[in-house]
Amino acid sequence: MALLAVVAIVVVLATSGSDAPPTATPPSGPAPQPTAADSPQPPTQAAPPTAVADSAGIVDPAALPKLLLPADKIRQGMKSPGMVAGEIFTAPSTDAVIAPPNCAGAWAPADNATYAGAGFTGMAAQVVKEEPRPLHQVIQAVVSFPDAASAKNFYDKQPAEWSECRFTAVTAQSPDKTETATIGATATGDEVLIAHISVKGVPDAPYMACQRGLAARANVIIDVRGCSPQLGSPGYTFARDISQLITGKR
Repeated sequence: MALLAVVAIVVVLATSGSDAPPTATPPSGPAPQPTAADSPQPPTQAAPPTAVADSAGIVDPAALPKLLLPADKIRQGMKSPGMVAGEIFTAPSTDAVIAPPNCAGAWAPADNATYAGAGFTGMAAQVVKEEPRPLHQVIQAVVSFPDAASAKNFYDKQPAEWSECRFTAVTAQSPDKTETATIGATATGDEVLIAHISVKGVPDAPYMACQRGLAARANVIIDVRGCSPQLGSPGYTFARDISQLITGKR
């Protein structure tokens, strides 16, 4: 009988639990707590632009080069990856003789005929153009004045002067080329003075469309021209972008 009892116990053990799924053993200790990495994170917000003007609203002339847009931003805006930034100039341009001279301001940024005797305290100007064929070109300039009132006074004179040159043929004669431009309509949007210009005489481009943009922010005049074979709004866009660097506002 004892032997039968042992056999019965063995049979019971052999036929029980062999087909059952294993039971997980609960871990010992406190349950793990979620970490910051496990929690959904809010989308990253772009940092606002840093204002270059000081607390009194004045931009130091030494800080003007910081206001020039990087070449990558201009390439993107002009849709031209081959554009190259030139050196930064700190004096008005005398490269071309512009006729009639009263239309120099409507045609060319940072021109000596416009800024001579204006009382500015500093300038940073740069040409960013496509190489080797300059089918896309941007001239960007920032010009400081003693105070915001002086900059605003300079700006306020430009709409009337630009309007006087509407539908006027302007010739820019430089040692290596002659360009003929026709000043078109002028307008003001978001406190940016705008002029549309058509140009002839650019090498490898029978026709070029340009847009001028001029604005006064703090004690700085922003003076921009963008040209390409396609009509666009580079003058307004780049003047607005530089404005944001001065004011710290989008």
